[in-house]
Amino acid sequence: MGSSNISFESYDASVEDWSSYVERLESYFVVNGIEDKMKVPAILSLMGATTYKLLKNLATPNIPSELTYQDIVKLLSEHLNPKPLEMTERFRFYKRKQFEGESIANYCAELQKLSIHCNFGNNLSTILRDKLVMGLKNENIQKKLLAEDKLTYEKAKSIAFAMESAQRDVCEIQNQMKSEPTKKFDKSRKCYRCDSTQHLAHECKHKNTQCRNCLKNGHLAKVCRSKRNETVKQIESCSETVPVNSVKSPRHARDKILLEIFVEGNKCLFELDTGAAISCMNVNEFKKLCPDVAIKLPNYCLGISIIL
Repeated sequence: MGSSNISFESYDASVEDWSSYVERLESYFVVNGIEDKMKVPAILSLMGATTYKLLKNLATPNIPSELTYQDIVKLLSEHLNPKPLEMTERFRFYKRKQFEGESIANYCAELQKLSIHCNFGNNLSTILRDKLVMGLKNENIQKKLLAEDKLTYEKAKSIAFAMESAQRDVCEIQNQMKSEPTKKFDKSRKCYRCDSTQHLAHECKHKNTQCRNCLKNGHLAKVCRSKRNETVKQIESCSETVPVNSVKSPRHARDKILLEIFVEGNKCLFELDTGAAISCMNVNEFKKLCPDVAIKLPNYCLGISIIL
């Protein structure tokens, strides 16, 4: 028995079945150059105390060291891995479907594992193909496989793996796009065409709109920088108020009610209008009567200067 730095753990039924342990153990024998005559002491040393105790009970009245290597493996196999019933194993196989979130590769591996004791013989590949297609969760992949002519198990796996990978890549790209932060528009910046804070001028729908103020295209009147010119003639004003000295009735009644009023010592004839707030006279007549008095024109037009 050669020496080796490769360690080998004891058998643990919660980790693997006995047949898998034996397969790995025999590979260990090959690596370490263990000959047949040394396999019994090797397996007894490596299996662990719990398994050795079980073997000792199974071998009674013999002791384990008196058994051959094949007898040891058979005794433990019959106890730890009793031969399963074919119908039960097939029931488990046909009942198995792909789980939610399970990869197709893992699903295929589980189907192949469940088929070990089903005794499908030469029909194994065909049955695996059928069960793969029937048990898939993804309907798109399933429809694709159903439409394939002369579909084998290997071809079915290849198509299913490729479609699953492509769909996974698409989902990852979409998730990355969703996770990217949305650029927020700076509301401190405004569109000079319409004064909106939701876009800039190059995106504005009013780029060809005619302004009602300056009649140019490209902006609205509310943001127009060209102000309308208001033509105003300035007149000289004076703070002096012309007093009315006296009022008397005319001697003869007429169709119009006329009054004689003295303005700056000059007698003038005015028409009486009881509904008017002020009394007015022609500016030319006033200048003739009062050439030395400056004129102050009050504003009665809601802030718009009168043009003379």
